[in-house]
Amino acid sequence: MDSEFISVVVDNNPKSLAAKDKLKMSVVPVEALKELARVMNNGADKYGKLNWRKDGITTSTYYDAIERHLMAWFTGEDMDPDSGLHPLAHIAASCLIVMDAELHNTLTDDRGEGKRHE
Repeated sequence: MDSEFISVVVDNNPKSLAAKDKLKMSVVPVEALKELARVMNNGADKYGKLNWRKDGITTSTYYDAIERHLMAWFTGEDMDPDSGLHPLAHIAASCLIVMDAELHNTLTDDRGEGKRHE
């Protein structure tokens, strides 16, 4: 059994028993997820909803953005000056976009020499 499905059934309700081996969304922090949604909506307003699937993206573009947001957060920025949203939510959004682009074959992977080849 995958660790993401570990669950304790606290009652004998048939629905609880049926759900015991399903993905537990209740472990995702709701407030952080809301901030992620705000960042994703901000990006959709600026660039278009799911634009990376249509236009494709390049790994280094998102890596650079992730590093800029991380450095800004680490040096004390609690709010992105452009969006007014949390820099870590921008990082999470960028990571999800890269993953989604990879899954939909719209990612140009330019990681270079250090890239693992599987």
